[in-house]
Amino acid sequence: MKKEQLSYIVIKISQLDNIDFNEVYELKDTVRKSVDNSEFILKWLKGAPTIPESIEAIPESDRGNILTHSQAFELMQSEAWQPEENE
Repeated sequence: MKKEQLSYIVIKISQLDNIDFNEVYELKDTVRKSVDNSEFILKWLKGAPTIPESIEAIPESDRGNILTHSQAFELMQSEAWQPEENE
């Protein structure tokens, strides 16, 4: 599977238990979390369905917009998602 075939979304950590992990390419124990542990990101196969039911059921105020792979990659490079390296 090519990365371009995936869609991504950022969701508030309080919604983690509401995700059906059979619908996405993540495991609950290994989802990528923001440095402050307030959000996590999920990925799923684009268009199958457009957005998984368990994600669609989350209030829009608790989830971001759907991202492409390049948008998600850019976000993951930000300070909010990259832990500081110890020198």
